[in-house]
Amino acid sequence: MKIATIFPIFTEAHYQALGASFEHLLFCDSQTLPVLPPTCQSKIVPLDRKFSLWGEIVKRLRLQRSWPISFTNLEAKLVLEKPETIVVTDFFHWYFWQCENFVSRHKETKLVLYSETKQWPRHPLSFVMMHFFIRKLRHTKNVSGVFTFSEAGADFFRREVPQLNVTVLPVPIDTVKFNINASKKWLPHGRLRIIMNARFVAYKRHIDLFFALAQLRRQNIPFSLTCISRDSYGQDKLLVLVKRLGVEPWVTFLWARPMEEVISLYHQHDVLVLPSYNEAIGLAVPEAMACGLPTITSDTVGANVYVIPNETGLIVKTGIVEEITQALIACTEINRLEAMGQKARVRSEEFAVPFLVAQFKHLLQTILL
Repeated sequence: MKIATIFPIFTEAHYQALGASFEHLLFCDSQTLPVLPPTCQSKIVPLDRKFSLWGEIVKRLRLQRSWPISFTNLEAKLVLEKPETIVVTDFFHWYFWQCENFVSRHKETKLVLYSETKQWPRHPLSFVMMHFFIRKLRHTKNVSGVFTFSEAGADFFRREVPQLNVTVLPVPIDTVKFNINASKKWLPHGRLRIIMNARFVAYKRHIDLFFALAQLRRQNIPFSLTCISRDSYGQDKLLVLVKRLGVEPWVTFLWARPMEEVISLYHQHDVLVLPSYNEAIGLAVPEAMACGLPTITSDTVGANVYVIPNETGLIVKTGIVEEITQALIACTEINRLEAMGQKARVRSEEFAVPFLVAQFKHLLQTILL
């Protein structure tokens, strides 16, 4: 089977498995080409991004995070490569509709949407754009199926585009790279070591965690927190808050760390917290679980598809500081903490790359029938 994936967010291990299972074409923006290992059989097909004046205006004025993009040579590359199936991540970029147009003229090719979307956006401009693309999706007859990263995503598409066949297919986890530390010591000296791996932006809700830490301090519960981000953007505001709350000595900010170091940091902590508001996925959650960490997540985090509540981790109401505080206190019980960590690792193996790639292959073969 020859498949093309457009802008996938898969991991290196996933590319390896796809290349071994299919004749796999990885279509990518030529400005951000991935570096694949020599053993990977996937073929990279570079695409040239089309200049968008509106996109530049939106970017410079910071009206929203992104603008729909397209590629000048996408359809020509599809004609040249002749894939049997095209898998595109999300529908609110013009490149999805370039693929849809290609499929409308090449009926032997199937189009599959693999989406992280699970709700309507709050930003007015984003909402208008999403509404426009949802209307197009309701009227197209060229989409053979939808895969979603979460149950919430599946509910969204079943509600908004009921004629499409929707299947939940979470992002696979590299359980070889993300592994447990057999000699791990939990709660050293009774101190709860917390880690949060998320960009320093408002919707990640670091502030809720910081206020919960202030409550722990008032109750004389020992803790430390490590916050990791891909960059330092937004860190200054968070530093001001931790100083005001009096928890600065116990909070460390890190950014731009290689994955090997992130894995080591998971091994050095007791629990991962992600209290985001409407997080699309939150891959730090299953990655930490694979490293044997229990998790505390808000109930609007897409990665809750990996979590078994009260077994592998705790799920709290979004924005409720007291619930985060109580969840952290629950994690100071060492036996419960260690048991959740062990179950988190076992649970993560259900989403290991080989299993989900096999499911992915089965679903695509079903679509081609």
